[in-house]
Amino acid sequence: WADDGWYQVQSATTFETVCEGGSSCLVPARGLYNVINHSTGMRWIELAVFDTTGVWFGQSSFGDAVFVIDADGDLFGLSSNGIDTHESVFGNLGSDLPALRFLHSGSQNPLHGNAFLFSGERPTFTNPNELDSVVFDFSVTNEGQQLDNASVAGNFSLSYANTDDVAAISVADISGSWASRSSFCSSGCDLTLVMSFTGDGFVQGATFFNGANELGLAGSVSAAAESTQYLNISFIWNGVRKTGVLYYDRNSNALVLNTIGDDSEIGQRSFSTLLVKQ
Repeated sequence: WADDGWYQVQSATTFETVCEGGSSCLVPARGLYNVINHSTGMRWIELAVFDTTGVWFGQSSFGDAVFVIDADGDLFGLSSNGIDTHESVFGNLGSDLPALRFLHSGSQNPLHGNAFLFSGERPTFTNPNELDSVVFDFSVTNEGQQLDNASVAGNFSLSYANTDDVAAISVADISGSWASRSSFCSSGCDLTLVMSFTGDGFVQGATFFNGANELGLAGSVSAAAESTQYLNISFIWNGVRKTGVLYYDRNSNALVLNTIGDDSEIGQRSFSTLLVKQ
């Protein structure tokens, strides 16, 4: 603001002072704020400070969705269409580039496991008429409680998740061993992912094909600075760094892993699935 007086910023709900003096104010959270110029008596009441950062849920153009958007505008989205196909999307809302899409099929052998395949395919791999990317045009409405999309991806709205919608999570909560089991054919195509987390943020594990062909992984998991509803995760698997988020599934006690490989990787960059505590 202008250098024309002594300003105070306070919460519009609790009237607690957030900032006083100075020429600007970095508020600690989304919400409504009052700005008062005590030198002139001018007041700006219930100014809305809302952005896309957070965890959002609802129906996307693909299906039942959870979108995680961090403070840098990085998007980690996962949607399920109800017929055993899952779409992961990754992008940055401040970038001119569209978000990348990947499709994960459900397990073809429920006797081995019912998680969806952790390795996602580009949609054009199986259908040349599909798109490998998607453009979003998000705006925050309804006093910060709704995320609206108005792009060619289709009009849809997601709701801002509280801890009743997507449960709170911590590194200590997930300490122990978790696994994903799936299969890409009816027999002899079993995939297993095992991940073990420690209370101080280390992760190690491996993937197996039919109980053999072990590929190890190692990395770290940490709390998100702006949310208690997801964790940041980064690890090396098969020589490629995967980066993304972990959060509790809305419909079970499983963990949702949603990560993408770095730019050196082509094709199956998405590494996402459901993990069950062992």
